[in-house]
Amino acid sequence: MRRGARIAPPLPDTPHFPMVYYGVPALGAVAVPVHGLLRADEIVHALGDSRTG
Repeated sequence: MRRGARIAPPLPDTPHFPMVYYGVPALGAVAVPVHGLLRADEIVHALGDSRTG
């Protein structure tokens, strides 16, 4: 992971999510939340739109 990278952690809504979500910016990257109930085509769109990857 490099500074300014966009990261989409594949985590469900659990107690671990905030730790990762707020930990990513602490490392200099940008957290991109993607809801786990989205359809595959919606996830592809969200990741492409956010330039994640």
